[in-house]
Amino acid sequence: MHLGLRILFFIWFLLTTIYVKSQNHIKTYQVAFQSAKLIHHTKKFAFESNGYSLFLDAKICAQTNGKKAWQQYYGYPRYGINLVFHDLGKPSILLGNAIGIYPFFDFGFLHRRKSSCRFVIGSGATYVFKPYNIKTNVAQNAIGTHWNNSATFQLKYEYNIYRKINLFFGVGLSHISNGGYAYPNLGLNYYSIIAGLGYNSNYARIKTLYNKHSQSKWSLSLIYGIAYREIKVVGGPKYPVRIFSLEPAYHYNNFKSIRSGIEVEYHFVSAYFAAHTELANDINSAFKAGLRLQGFVGHEWLIGPVSIELRIGYQFLKSSIYAGYPLYNKFVIQYHLPITIAKYFKVQTGIALKTQYGVAEYISINSGIRLKNYRLIKT
Repeated sequence: MHLGLRILFFIWFLLTTIYVKSQNHIKTYQVAFQSAKLIHHTKKFAFESNGYSLFLDAKICAQTNGKKAWQQYYGYPRYGINLVFHDLGKPSILLGNAIGIYPFFDFGFLHRRKSSCRFVIGSGATYVFKPYNIKTNVAQNAIGTHWNNSATFQLKYEYNIYRKINLFFGVGLSHISNGGYAYPNLGLNYYSIIAGLGYNSNYARIKTLYNKHSQSKWSLSLIYGIAYREIKVVGGPKYPVRIFSLEPAYHYNNFKSIRSGIEVEYHFVSAYFAAHTELANDINSAFKAGLRLQGFVGHEWLIGPVSIELRIGYQFLKSSIYAGYPLYNKFVIQYHLPITIAKYFKVQTGIALKTQYGVAEYISINSGIRLKNYRLIKT
């Protein structure tokens, strides 16, 4: 068995064993098939895809029991672990297969006696068996590494057909890339149609016990992040990207906030390139070539100690080299840890995927602090 496959199966076995032993409440098991189509989001692809892909995934997850306010607010969400096999489509000699594992949240809404709608969001690691290779797979310029980040978004309708067995179907969007860590990295994006079967050990009744009209609050976050990028040269050096951000936010209820702010990025590869060519006349000009100033707005969902944020931003400085398009998106997942000696502070740590028109620019590891008045309901 391939080493990457062994590693992923070991991680799957380890996480599910720990997960099953640590959970003593409602569980759900699901198996699904996805008929997927590769999206040509850029003209830089060196190949033409045809036909459809097949994804097969298996999920194990827990149904929250409503003991916390955030669980009730989000309609008793599920959370768990997903193992997915990807047939990446044709030409299969170039794309091959992939297998991934990721944690996810599964949110229910429009609940009925036997049915509900579900929104699934997850992110994790995917191993691609046939990445770009300068000798054996030169036309596969979408993915440059075996190990990649993956993100999925799904919208499903679930219907109980017999006791604890349910049928579901829906649509999905999947993204696979290494976040610019290695070149080439155009990324793979897929639309999919989903169908599958699930088993629920029980069903949680939806109650409304939280306070819908809690007082609105402001918060302020200071975040530092670091990422690494490989530019243009396959197997070349990886240059760091340092990110500093100031992020004020308006919390319009206990579990959601509207965010905005300023991000300052410094791309070492841009400064290095400018300093070693005729593009920069002096050190100050080379430094400016690596500097980016960006403004953004976004929305954050607070799910217990975890937050998920989608944001859109714009780059103001025009002197940067290898800056790409000025408009960008970020998908941010963070974990919030309270500081016992500082009542109004929390530590934040997580990852962020930055994309420009569907192409990943980098994946950063972030950490920082958030100042907020925590007189709201504990989540």
